[in-house]
Amino acid sequence: MDDTGKIAERNQTREILTTDEINKLFPADESELLRIWLSWEWISFFIIELTCGLRPGEVAALKWADYRPGLGFIIHRSYDYDTKGTKDKIKTDKKGMKGKPAVLIDIAEKYLLRHRGDKQPTGFELVYHNTTNGVIIPETSNKHFKGALKRAKIERNNRTQYSLWHTYDTQALVELDFDTLNRLYDGS
Repeated sequence: MDDTGKIAERNQTREILTTDEINKLFPADESELLRIWLSWEWISFFIIELTCGLRPGEVAALKWADYRPGLGFIIHRSYDYDTKGTKDKIKTDKKGMKGKPAVLIDIAEKYLLRHRGDKQPTGFELVYHNTTNGVIIPETSNKHFKGALKRAKIERNNRTQYSLWHTYDTQALVELDFDTLNRLYDGS
């Protein structure tokens, strides 16, 4: 066993996005925005991740029933769904919190409502879902994130969709001390 190496090293740090890169990913011109992200669904998914400091699993777990117009969402920590006859879990985190608020900035809410359209949601309760098998899995959302980086002409380097969450944390630490930021995640 001592001679067996690790399957993968996970010691690479995730790079955050610069302000210029964020502006390239989320340009003010809506036709350019749609060219980069391909749909209002993915635009709203990733702007919510960036501006609310949510992990991809937390965004994937958002339910319309938890949406409060003009405010945001109450994030629940995990959900179980029956997908194709098997129980699947949307993973959020391991902190044991039952929920936390996610306050939406105006532009994130605007894009969320564009994703929803004029009609009230019916059928599937998740805000973001895959018509094939229900839930949005991390591999799917990360594939879309990588494509958006390419279309925005941003070097991927060590960036994944988690880079949006790390960018939020980095920016939040400019305004908040570490203990306050930590309390946002552990609910104390």
